[in-house]
Amino acid sequence: MSSLALNYLINLLSRRDYSEFEIRNKMQEKAFTETEIEQALATAQQKIGRMTNALPPAIYIAGHNVVTEPNA
Repeated sequence: MSSLALNYLINLLSRRDYSEFEIRNKMQEKAFTETEIEQALATAQQKIGRMTNALPPAIYIAGHNVVTEPNA
């Protein structure tokens, strides 16, 4: 897996919430391969998924779909 792709994905999500579609488009614009994008999303799902209870509002990637919980 490309650590550059994962770092780019994390950098995107650190700025604001993105849909999976937006993430894929941005990563494709930066010339990441489909494999790199898939692997970055899967890794982010594992890493971010473990922290969802700690994030207010929680940002998580479930089944490769970026989802944000509404503000309560």
